[in-house]
This record gives sequence, C-alpha cells and structure tokens, in this order.
Amino acid sequence: MKNIRYYLHALLFSFSAPIAAYMMSMNIKTHAPPNSLWGAVTFCIFFCLVSVLITFVLTRDHLSSGMIASFATLGILYTRDLFMLLITIILTASVVLSILRRKLDLSPSYMLMNILSIGFAVYFGGSYILFIHSAPWDMDVSMAESIRVTTPFPYTHKPDIYYIILDAYGGDKMLQKLHEFDNSGFISALEERGFVVIQEGKSNYTRTIHSVGSSLNMQYLDSVDRIMSESYLWWPLTGTFANNETRKFLESQGYHTANIASGWSFTSLKDADFYSQPYPLFLNEFERFFVQNTNLSMLGFMGKYGVSIPSYDSHRKTVLYEFQQLGQIATLMSPKFVFVHIVSPHPPFVFDAEGNPIDPDYQFTIADNRYLITPPAKYEKGYLDQVSFVNDQILQAVDAILANSATPPIIILQGDHGPGNFLDAASESPPCFYERYSILNALLLPGIQATIVPQDLTPVNTFRMIFNLYFSANLEFLPNHQYFSTPEAVHYFSDVSDRIDDSCIFPSN
Repeated sequence: MKNIRYYLHALLFSFSAPIAAYMMSMNIKTHAPPNSLWGAVTFCIFFCLVSVLITFVLTRDHLSSGMIASFATLGILYTRDLFMLLITIILTASVVLSILRRKLDLSPSYMLMNILSIGFAVYFGGSYILFIHSAPWDMDVSMAESIRVTTPFPYTHKPDIYYIILDAYGGDKMLQKLHEFDNSGFISALEERGFVVIQEGKSNYTRTIHSVGSSLNMQYLDSVDRIMSESYLWWPLTGTFANNETRKFLESQGYHTANIASGWSFTSLKDADFYSQPYPLFLNEFERFFVQNTNLSMLGFMGKYGVSIPSYDSHRKTVLYEFQQLGQIATLMSPKFVFVHIVSPHPPFVFDAEGNPIDPDYQFTIADNRYLITPPAKYEKGYLDQVSFVNDQILQAVDAILANSATPPIIILQGDHGPGNFLDAASESPPCFYERYSILNALLLPGIQATIVPQDLTPVNTFRMIFNLYFSANLEFLPNHQYFSTPEAVHYFSDVSDRIDDSCIFPSN
C-alpha cells in the first residue's frame, strides 16, 4: 500500500476530470443533471487504472508509471485550457523546487502533484456538493384536478395512442406567409389519411422543455414559474416528462408505454415498457459534452462500433432510426401509448430536401440559434429543405403505423414550437413571435367527426380533449395562452398571447 503515494494524483485527477468539466460549464450545468456525470467518472477511473497497468508493465517503476498515467489523464480527459493551466503549474513548481535544491531532480514532483490533485478534488468536489444541495430537484407538476372515468370505455378495443413531436415544425400558413413555402401538398396528404389539421396551430411556449412538459401534463407550468422563476436550470424539469400525467393515466387504464430515444435525455424515457435506441451505448448530454470538449473526441470512429459519439452523422442516424421504428412499434402489444420526440426539422440541418446528408460548417450542436446559422437566408433554406425531408418520412411512418395496427390508432403529429429564424431568445422584442408560436397540429381521431375538434386547440388541451372523447373524462379545457421567457430566467413566464400575430420583419443579420 505504500506505493499508493505514487498513484494518488493520477486517481484524483481522473476522478475530478468530469466533475471539473461539469462545474466549469454554465451550459452543461443548465441542461444536464448532476447525477448524469457518474458514468463518465467511472470511465475516467477505469482509463487511469489501465494507463497505470500498461505503464508499469513497460517501466517497472512506480514513480514513472504514476507520472505517465497522470499526464495521460490530464492530456486526454481535460479540456485544453485546464490541461495547459495544470501542466504549467506542475512544471513551474518542479523547476522552482529543483533550483532550490540545486539539482534537477523530478522525484519530488509526485508529492507536488498529490498536493495539487487533492486541492483540485476538494475544490471542485466541494463546489459540486454545494451545487447539488442548492438545486431544486423535485418539481411537482401534477394536475390540480384528478381524471375520473365516468362511463365504461365505449369501444371494443382501446386504440393505441401515438404522440409524435416533430421539433420546430411550423404551421403551413406561417410557412407560406413568412417563408413563401407551399406545404399544402403535405397537409392534403394528411387529410386524405383522415387527419384533422388545425389551420392556425399555436404552441403555448417557445421551448421544447416547456411546451412538451405542459402538453404531457395537460396544464400550464405555473408551479414551475412559482418555484423556479429566477433559475436558469433546465434539468429539474426532467420529471415533467418521465412521470407525466398523460402517461400515468393511460397506464392506469392498462396501456403500455413505448418510447424511442431522441438523443435528448428529457424525452428519452428509459423506464418505458418498450424503449429502443439506435446505439447500444447512447451517451447522455454530459457524456456527449465531455467527449466533444476533451481529446476523447479522437474516438469518433467508435460511432461505427455502437457508441453515439456526438456528430452530425450520429444525429442523422438517430432521426432516421426514429422514423423507421415507428412502423415497427405498431406490431407491439396493444393498447400502448407511444411517445416519440424527433429533433427535426429543428436544427442542425443535416438533410437536404431529398434526404441526402449535409454537415453544417460549425461544431456539432442541436442548439436552435439564428446567430449560429447565418445569414438568415441560410437558416431559412436549411429549415425548409429539412421540412420537405420530414414530410416524406412522416408520411411513410404514418402509413406503416396504419398498416401494422389491428385497431385504428390515435395519432397526434405536433410541433412543440415553430422555427427560430425570427426569434431572439434573449429579448421580449424579437422581429416577431408569429413564427415561433406557429406549429403543425394534426390529429387522427378514429370514430370522431372533424367538426368536434376545436380549430383553436393548443397542445395544453390535446390530451384533455382525447381523454374526454375516448374515456369520458369530463376535463375542462384551459384558456389558450402563449408564454415567453428569456434564457437568464428561463422559467419566468410573460404572457404574450396578444402579440403572437403581430407583423414580422425578416431579420437582416
């Protein structure tokens, strides 16, 4: 055990690498929960142990193998800026010690690295613990009213229910008015298949986390606003997806839940009765960030061997996998509630209109930022091409679902919000709100006349209507509202319902 002193610094540096990366990134702290980094911590410790084993076999020297393992850890598992800072401190201190000792002897370096690694681990470990204790972990968005089935289910077989979110898919009238894009062919194809299409579909929120969290829970997120109005964190709302009111009610009625991984942890329900993902090892938000921002990015080739290394290619594969799996899910045991979130036509724009692959000219991200994709005309073309691609894919998926369903299913195709070419998320005075709040909202409701569906239906009332129509639930419709929030206070909502139809000016930059 006395030789542990030669390896302590390597172990502590490897343990601290993911924690330091997490605590130093405001963006990743916003989106990824603190417990999402423990897989990366385990990997880093394993990497360190393997490095120690290999170097000791080669050198047969504890001091050398410990030092090499530490430098390998710092060089591969740390961001470049942090790596350069630590190496500078280590080398400078080693040289100073050597001068003071009047001879070049690097043997005390392991003691210096032990001291530095302990301080490093204490600082970032302490910051991590404080962050955990100060964060709002549990958000209660349960409905104020309970769902009561007042009459027996009126049909012989309960229909499967598909809730398919096409991220950032805007309404056809908005696409025509603002972007001169004729989407009438797609809308007609849906109507030919029996869908009711809301002519001026509107979202209730501008972000997926709020829009889908609200629709799945059939209510506005007033409790989130009340508790987290000054918070920038997204991840505490994870439970609004995993334990949503729609899922709980349907499971109480004998439904199984099915989900296909979206590449976004919020909408990837791993505890579903049926869960499918395109990669055997599907990295979470933090793990993708960690790979992208360290020299682990050299492992891009691992995408060919079942690891979802963050890239435009892996994103393409995920989107295509979701479309392809929709038809296969229809063959599973019924009744089932299928929730699928497809991050398209939302950026990144990785398909042209014919479905050919495209790689954007910036580092991989799924952020929707008109300042990232410039000029605005470039965003517009990329978005509209991807809409054309999605149209073809979703029609094929719908046809496969219908062909493989023993009982006519309920299918909801819904945008969570519109595109973001006109949106400045940091300002309540963007070029216009109309584009962002306009959504595709199409519903296939077997046995229900189209005239029963309100043409002002918004996502928050979607499942209230369905449960009333098919389960006699007698839920009241909520008034339609549109809420906006800035990134700095992402859960502090302003009601902008009276501004969503204001005239728009195409952004100049």
